[in-house]
Amino acid sequence: MFGLLAGARLHNTQQAVGIFGGSFDPVHFGHLRAALELAFTFNLTDVRLIPNSQPPHRDVAFASAAQRAEMLELALRGAALLVLDRRELDRPGPSYSIDTLQSLRAELGAHAPLIMGVGADTFQQLASWQRGSEVIDYAHIAVLTRPGSPLASNVDAALPFAAQWATDPARLTARPHGLLYKLEMTPLAISSTRIRQQIATGWSPRYLAPETVCTYIEKHKLYVADAALQRSI
Repeated sequence: MFGLLAGARLHNTQQAVGIFGGSFDPVHFGHLRAALELAFTFNLTDVRLIPNSQPPHRDVAFASAAQRAEMLELALRGAALLVLDRRELDRPGPSYSIDTLQSLRAELGAHAPLIMGVGADTFQQLASWQRGSEVIDYAHIAVLTRPGSPLASNVDAALPFAAQWATDPARLTARPHGLLYKLEMTPLAISSTRIRQQIATGWSPRYLAPETVCTYIEKHKLYVADAALQRSI
């Protein structure tokens, strides 16, 4: 991977940890850059990328859980700040964020700052999450936005809890949970959906994802045109 992704760990006396979940179907540079900017914004010891096993808001992932984890593992080789966390793959049933946060809190203890990176669109659906009102009791939420995103003009989106927005990243690393932060990301117009659509029409995914991931996709003939994929296009 690039030297930037493989950068040295940053000193952090609070031992703040980040998490970034999703289907990663497939993982691409947009995911990796977002996770890295999360790490540098909050001076995190690491960001754990957590692929879900059964996405609660999708019928099915196109690649298997094992394949998505293998692609992530390939993408993260040499990335000191970004690590693969398999806990949702090892847990049966739908992958609910609240279960993952409870598991992480049990592992890290009550006092470690835990910062969950969430895309703006996903964040604005938080009221529909399983036990969404409890999420803020386990972690901070960093809302990952792009210039012009809906959250840019409406940071007080409907939430299942009282919003506590912070403007200083240091406030999140000084306490274990409870705050929200709007983090404007470097805009990269890359999506897993678009990559799958392009592969289905014969295009190469190269330069949208790490070379190791592209090679894996080609080797295993992932996302080639079939009836299920065509219905999603």
